Amino acid sequence: MIDFGVLGPYIAPPSPFAFGAHVADSTNAPLFVVRPADVEVLRGHLAAAVAGEARAVLIEAPLGGGKRAAVGELLRGVNTADTVVVRVALSDEEDGLKTVLRLYGALYGALYREPQLKGRVELTLNGALPSYPKRVQGWIQAFIEGLKKSAPTPGEDSFQVSLPRDNPITGLGEIIAAIATRIPVVLDLQNVFNSHSIATFAMLEALVDRKDLHLLALLGTESVDEVARAWMPAPWLDLQDRRAEQLHKLVLAPWGADEVATYATSKGYSLAATARVAELAQGRPAFVAELCDLLNERGLLDSDLAGETLISLTPTAVDADELEEAPEHKEGERKYATVDAAPRVQFLSSLLGLGFPSGLVADMDGWDRDSVDDLFDASEDLVKELQFSKGLNTWVYQFHKGIYRQAILDANATPEGHELAQRVATFLERFLVPRGYEFIVKTHRMYAEHGALQRAVALRSMALGADRPDVWAMIQDHVKYHAGIAWPEPMRRTIYLNLVERLVQNGDPDQTEKLVQEAISWAKERNDGFFVAWLTFAGSRLDFRRQDMYRARDRAKDALRGYTELGDKGKVAEVENHLALVEHQDGNANAALEHLRLALEANNTPPVQANAEFIRGLIARQAKKPADAAEHFRRANEIGGSVGMAQLALEAGFFYGEALVASQQVQKAADVLLRVAQIAQSLQNHARERATVALLAQVRGMLHQYEGALQMAQRSLQLTQEMKLERFVPMDVFNVAFFQLQLGRNTEAHALLVKARAMITESDDPNFRRELHLQFGAAALRIGEQAQAMDGFGKAVALANTTKAWPRLVEAAEALADIHMARGQKAEAAKLLQQAVTAAEAGNLREERKGLRRKLEDATGA
Repeated sequence: MIDFGVLGPYIAPPSPFAFGAHVADSTNAPLFVVRPADVEVLRGHLAAAVAGEARAVLIEAPLGGGKRAAVGELLRGVNTADTVVVRVALSDEEDGLKTVLRLYGALYGALYREPQLKGRVELTLNGALPSYPKRVQGWIQAFIEGLKKSAPTPGEDSFQVSLPRDNPITGLGEIIAAIATRIPVVLDLQNVFNSHSIATFAMLEALVDRKDLHLLALLGTESVDEVARAWMPAPWLDLQDRRAEQLHKLVLAPWGADEVATYATSKGYSLAATARVAELAQGRPAFVAELCDLLNERGLLDSDLAGETLISLTPTAVDADELEEAPEHKEGERKYATVDAAPRVQFLSSLLGLGFPSGLVADMDGWDRDSVDDLFDASEDLVKELQFSKGLNTWVYQFHKGIYRQAILDANATPEGHELAQRVATFLERFLVPRGYEFIVKTHRMYAEHGALQRAVALRSMALGADRPDVWAMIQDHVKYHAGIAWPEPMRRTIYLNLVERLVQNGDPDQTEKLVQEAISWAKERNDGFFVAWLTFAGSRLDFRRQDMYRARDRAKDALRGYTELGDKGKVAEVENHLALVEHQDGNANAALEHLRLALEANNTPPVQANAEFIRGLIARQAKKPADAAEHFRRANEIGGSVGMAQLALEAGFFYGEALVASQQVQKAADVLLRVAQIAQSLQNHARERATVALLAQVRGMLHQYEGALQMAQRSLQLTQEMKLERFVPMDVFNVAFFQLQLGRNTEAHALLVKARAMITESDDPNFRRELHLQFGAAALRIGEQAQAMDGFGKAVALANTTKAWPRLVEAAEALADIHMARGQKAEAAKLLQQAVTAAEAGNLREERKGLRRKLEDATGA
């Protein structure tokens, strides 16, 4: 269940460049926003769709070029009581599943806004239900039930979206088709290029393939040139190329002086320099509107604008009086963003979009975060503060006008500006791309628009593969469902590759094996030797996950032969590293080291080196050589981090810290683990962050830094609860209590230990139960609860004896004996002290034994 906010007539937030069916300020005439001829073209397509001839129209224009306004003008003449109008602006921050949710939400919203049409749609779908196959009936029934259950509460501006459990991607297309079979549907998708999910385009293609629907699909996009071909989604480019004959195209030409004059008149402005405004606004209608408003505000409507440029009209000045004096810069600290830094700060901000997180701008160039916030606050004519982002832990700002951002970008369209933009993209790739989809998309477009086309293409492929595992399974099902469509082989291959990759890591082993074999048969039919080798290697990795080392070894060797024949040294090295892991897992250290040698011999590159060092660290760790393991993990972390292998660097960093602890380098381990925890948090890898802070808590405890240890233990408990890792909760509660106890916060520690004891069962680890009862006894004794203390120490004695933990038995038995002695119960104390002496002898605890014998003499009087 996903909550969508309804914003006016749209589910999606409206584009900052949207302006359409408005009424002019000074007359009752409509505002001129689009050429009548362009609207007439769209009306012709709409008429055809209403008559039953489905149409798909590409509306092409740059950002602010009038796409949304053109559709808005078309829809002014549409009776929304008779036509389902679904309008969505796709976002580059949403992966395939979120895009599907947005589309469902837009369809729900369109019907909620027109109750009579909603009733008609429900009646029509229910009446036609028996004519559909059972699976389609299920989708339609789920949709109708969702409409009834999810209706917005009167006065509320949000509602719930219920998705069909059975493949909502295919289901959405079939639901739209079922409606459009009998009722006209206008599907307006703006910024189609923002979606990098095959799901979006596979669903669109299934709709485009239908010609018997009352459907008009309006697809807002930008023009395709060399740069766009490096950043636009590959499935979108492919769909445009393959379906060129079926996709009608409307290119919205830039506005000239005539259109600007007409717009200004309709707005009630007496504008002198219409041609100059068209030039400054680059012919983009939305920019024309913003520029005219700006000129009106400044009293420049009658100016010839001869000495003006877009950047000169942009309020880039900073109010220096609002800034504090910059402190003296100290080595190792971030620099302070002063007024002089404003041009660079503004350019970096513009690279991130109309809206941008100030903390990220600061991080990109090493500025103090607070000083950058202050700089933006002192630029109130240029930007405004929007909201605080918890995910990025920073304030988000936005340019007041899109034309301001464009002016700053244009002013920096120099070799130096492009070089700086590429460096920013490199920063994003290293530190934010590992966090997921939205950062990949923003980064690869930045690369493309500033000259690094090859890097852009590489990251575009990464964005395509960033869809969730369940989405890839739905796409695979969708392609099979629409088997009559001639899906391109590269797309089928991409679906197999991404689905297999994810299932190998987390899927059901039997189902994954079946899919691997299906894909291998498909690849063999097409003589795709590389894909056969890749799938065979994937099968080996699945075997490794199942701990079937014999089969993992055999399939890896088959893949190795395939890659060797193809001459792919990079993949040969990857398989050799994998074989090293197999041999390591099977206890064959020498064989593992030989495979690592062969990997480096095949392809001695940093990624191969990083993996090899990591595996060497695992081998040394298993051999109980912590110092050697630490050095290998350090190298793996260093190399992996330098080439963008964020996850490997993170894992290596954790094991590096662990090895440092084992080799008694405790302070160094604390420093390393703190950095690993910070990186894991920034990557939103909560599982690794939890393991790291839990270990760091213990390390800080070893250093007697109990306040810091407590903070880490509390963070570990917070993550454990957020991730619903119930089995770890008692341990984390115990750790928090333990460090509270070390800090003398006895009451707090006792309360937590009571909770932890209530959570455990007899089946839990006896070592943990022993420690828990022992510390509970200590806490209870400190707050004067002797009966509870005796219960805790007594249980600890029994468990210490069972686990042969002689130091713990000595500690618990002696503490319990002291209580008995204080009560005058010398006989009971003597028994416990004798038990403690025996344990001290078994554990060779000489000093403890001496003290215990003296106490025993006091108890027995001997």
